[in-house]
Amino acid sequence: MFAGIYQILHTPFTDAGEIDWESFGAQIDFCLKAGIHGLVTPAMASEFFTLSDAERCQVVEYVLSTANRRVPVLVGVQGLTERIALAFAEHAAAHGADGLLAMPPYLRKASIPGVESYYRQLARVGLPLMIQNAPAPVGTPLSPRALADLLRDEPAIEYIKEETLPEPRQIGNTIKAAGDACRGVFGGQGGVYLIDEWRRGSCGNMPACQATDVQVAMWDLLEQGD
Repeated sequence: MFAGIYQILHTPFTDAGEIDWESFGAQIDFCLKAGIHGLVTPAMASEFFTLSDAERCQVVEYVLSTANRRVPVLVGVQGLTERIALAFAEHAAAHGADGLLAMPPYLRKASIPGVESYYRQLARVGLPLMIQNAPAPVGTPLSPRALADLLRDEPAIEYIKEETLPEPRQIGNTIKAAGDACRGVFGGQGGVYLIDEWRRGSCGNMPACQATDVQVAMWDLLEQGD
C-alpha cells in the first residue's frame, strides 16, 4: 500500500535551462536520508510543463534508476490528450514505475465522459493509478461520487490525491463515498493541512520537497499515536 509522505521532486535547472542532474541526485539523497516513504515525478511541483517530452522521459528514467527500488516511485503521466498521457504511462511501466499519478487533461479541458475515458485508458496500463483531483484552473475537479464511480468501475484506479478545497473535508467525503474501492487518499497543498488530513483518514500527503525531513517526522509521530 502507498502511504506516508510521498515527496514530489523539484526539477533543478542550470542557468542555461538544462536539467541539473547533480543537484537532482543530491535532492533524492536528501529525501532518502530523511526517511521518505515514496517519491513522485514529474508533477506540478516538478514544473513538468517546462519539460520537453524527451526531458520528461529522461527525468523518469533517472529517478527510477537513482531510487533503485529503495522506496516506491510514482510517475506523473498527465497529458494534454489521452493519447499523450497513455504514451507517458507506457514509458513509466516499461522502466519500472511502481504506480501512476495523473491529473485530467490540463489545457484543453475534457468533458466528464472524456475525463472518465482518459482514466480508463490509463488504468489499462496495469499499474496502480492515482487520480490527482486538482482544483481549477489547472485541474478539472471531480466530485466524491464521480471519483467513487471510477474507482468501482476500474480496479486499477486505487488511490486519490485530493486537493480540492476545503481539502481535509473533501478527503473525508471521498473516503466515505468510495469505501473499500479506494485503497487510500493522499493530501496535497504542500502539506499545510497534514494533521487535519490524517485525522480525517488520509493515507499520506504529497508535498514538494522543501521540508521533507520535518514532514516525514510529523507523519511518523502521528502514525505512532504521538
